[in-house]
Amino acid sequence: MLEYIVGLSAIVIIISLISYFLPTIIAMLRGKSNTFAILLLNLFLGWTFIGWIVALIWSVTSDNKPQTIVVNNNSSIEPRNEFKALSSQGMKPEQIDITNLNSHQEKIHNLQKLKQLLDDGILTQEEFIQQKNQILA
Repeated sequence: MLEYIVGLSAIVIIISLISYFLPTIIAMLRGKSNTFAILLLNLFLGWTFIGWIVALIWSVTSDNKPQTIVVNNNSSIEPRNEFKALSSQGMKPEQIDITNLNSHQEKIHNLQKLKQLLDDGILTQEEFIQQKNQILA
């Protein structure tokens, strides 16, 4: 009879520990980057049920993936390259208006300078929008 009680007690303790550390187990299985922090929260505040719920929610949410941002600062695009691209698309040289290409490049260059002034804090957002509209008009 005593062996039965000891065996039952061991099973209850094991099930209780698994239930208590369920958020940590889930975090480990999901390979969370902050598994150790979840373990600490679970260990020290899991007994408050609110701490256990927070740890559980934290363990099932997804990690933020790093985002790659590509910035193209190539402001030295020459009209000749655009001319080659347009002619490779089947346009004949007499159909391509070089003056439009030059004015297009000039607008792009002015917009890049304007954006730099905004980024440097020299222009306000309203001034930037006003100047941008003038360039694009």
